[in-house]
Amino acid sequence: MIARDKADELIDKLSPKCAGNSQTILNRKLAGQCAIIAVEEIIKHNLHLDKCIRWGSDNVNVLYEDLTFWEQVLTELKAMQ
Repeated sequence: MIARDKADELIDKLSPKCAGNSQTILNRKLAGQCAIIAVEEIIKHNLHLDKCIRWGSDNVNVLYEDLTFWEQVLTELKAMQ
């Protein structure tokens, strides 16, 4: 999945939770703001894990790719706002 698709998926999943408003556009904007907060927390958690994993292990490459992906998702979400 590419970052743009993940950003859209997060907004789609969160939009019904913001359905207290009758305006769909506003619901998606609120969902986007919630998604940004969630992705920022994922990135923060991954940065913490980065300090815990020993460099040179096989897990480092997976962690780096995961962190890069979430940073791209965050960029896409912010661009959608």
